[in-house]
Amino acid sequence: MAVTRLHAEDYEEFLDFIDQVFSQDLIRVHFQEDMPLLFKPDEAHMQMQYAYRDERGRIRAAIGVIPYTYRVGGEDFAARTITNVATHYRYAGRGYMQQIFRQVFDDLRQEGADFAVLHGNRERYRHTGFEMAGSCDVALFEAYNIPNRKKRGERYDFTFRQLTDSDVELIRRCLALFDREGQHYVRTEQNFLDFQRMWEGRAFAIFDQSGDFCGYLNFYTRFGTAIRELLLTCPAQAASVVYAFMLAQALEEVAVYPSPFDPILNRVIYEAAEYVTNGQTTRLNLLRPERFLQACLELKHRSGAYMPQGKLVLESVLGRLLIRNDGTFTVQKTERPVDLTLAQDEVYGLLFGPSPRVFAPYSAQLGALGAWFPLPFYIHFTDLY
Repeated sequence: MAVTRLHAEDYEEFLDFIDQVFSQDLIRVHFQEDMPLLFKPDEAHMQMQYAYRDERGRIRAAIGVIPYTYRVGGEDFAARTITNVATHYRYAGRGYMQQIFRQVFDDLRQEGADFAVLHGNRERYRHTGFEMAGSCDVALFEAYNIPNRKKRGERYDFTFRQLTDSDVELIRRCLALFDREGQHYVRTEQNFLDFQRMWEGRAFAIFDQSGDFCGYLNFYTRFGTAIRELLLTCPAQAASVVYAFMLAQALEEVAVYPSPFDPILNRVIYEAAEYVTNGQTTRLNLLRPERFLQACLELKHRSGAYMPQGKLVLESVLGRLLIRNDGTFTVQKTERPVDLTLAQDEVYGLLFGPSPRVFAPYSAQLGALGAWFPLPFYIHFTDLY
């Protein structure tokens, strides 16, 4: 009975196990088909998988640990996504998952990972150090608004073409738009469409009435109808693009997940949507917080948000950190007296929780403490699994 990292020869046994566990909720799941980028029968992919085997060698619990490079501004960080967390239902409650997590975090620290994320509403993993973090907006568009907008002269003469692997130049243009995002997982021309296809998503290039490229979107229907990514060369056209796509696909409604890094696109989306909700994106566990927090502060400052000069000493599960702004930002361990102490369930919400003041310029009336936080943290909805 032991925790092991799996090998290529374990592929079929492993896939059968996690497919069975996740399909018990009456939702068809086949990980190799749903997320082919992550599940392949080779040694490199299978070494990302941890399993607990019982005394007879049977897999009874498993966790996937997927490595990524996460970019904040111009700085890169070693990130890990914890995925396919699965325990056989007859063997739950025996501590197998806790043993796997201990091994996973021992390895992450040894490998120098900066942080790990675990997506979904998974309160039961708080004991492993994950807390809710990040900010995610969802804007609902309804087709019954289209006639009224047409009366006001809005045009819907955009066209859409689903991208294939042969569309090399279009993929390059889409990737250039994506790379402008303030924070994102690093993608390449070779794997850009692989990310777009997660959970049966489809990427569409967008063209205006002259046939000129003006952006792309990711369309998804697996667990609801959604535009998971929308990036445009002219963000002021965002609402017209969404409604044009609804007409092209004969959609009665669609949820749009706008990135927070384009204030023009966000304003247009929020004004046109039926309603907008805001929530937290993921569960986050910062393993090496200083450089990451410093990069996030720099990004927030460049966004135009009000940032006071001075210093703050914050004590939490992340340690005692001196956060200083004297024109540039530094975050470092310190022994100085503490200004603010936060519990584990408070610090991630304060640092990375939803807030309208992250990217909006606000005046000094926020106060020194209120203006420091939260910091921007975002994972594109396409990358949530």
